[in-house]
Amino acid sequence: MSNGKFGVLLSSFGATILNLYLPDKNGKVEDCVLGFDTKEEYDVGRDKNPYFGAVVGRYANRIKGARYTLDGKLVKLDANEGKNMLHGGEPGTHRNDWASCLTKNGIKFTMKSADGDQKWPGDIVMTTTYKLIKGELHMNLEAVNKDGKKSSPINMTNHSYFNLAGHKSTDEGVMNHILQIHADSYTELDSENIPTRKIINLKDDPAMDFRKGKYLI
Repeated sequence: MSNGKFGVLLSSFGATILNLYLPDKNGKVEDCVLGFDTKEEYDVGRDKNPYFGAVVGRYANRIKGARYTLDGKLVKLDANEGKNMLHGGEPGTHRNDWASCLTKNGIKFTMKSADGDQKWPGDIVMTTTYKLIKGELHMNLEAVNKDGKKSSPINMTNHSYFNLAGHKSTDEGVMNHILQIHADSYTELDSENIPTRKIINLKDDPAMDFRKGKYLI
């Protein structure tokens, strides 16, 4: 999809953002996301592909011990990072072919995750819709549970890596970027990058305070 100098190249494999073309203040256009050139390079384990540009799910992030309790029932999942589950398991949504169709101003990808997929309960239909609107890339993620008897946690996200200087840039990488995050707290992680459920107020950790925007270095 393109809109003037702004454009995006998408793949139905993983509902992936392959390229995101953005003009800088001088009008120079660069591809600002990291990725590969072939499907074969994407269709590998996380040791060779850190989920470049793909939609990850059913559950992004880690689940401790690859198990959880919901509605009083213990569910044991497939571990794919030590004893934990990361980004929904292998092969997750990022290594599956999504159906695609055109929508107004965009493209909609759809994937079905059947009851028992990676040991997840419930028949889930997930959709990812990308749209170009006035020089902006909009993404909408949705999941519908077709099985009213079995609940499932959902936490989908896109896993793009950005370098606004262009993915080929070697000029300090992203360390020359200014980052702004509109949040006044963050979740603490343990040694395995699992959330501890403790919420840290940025007043107690000013180094992590990006509300006003500052350089990453």
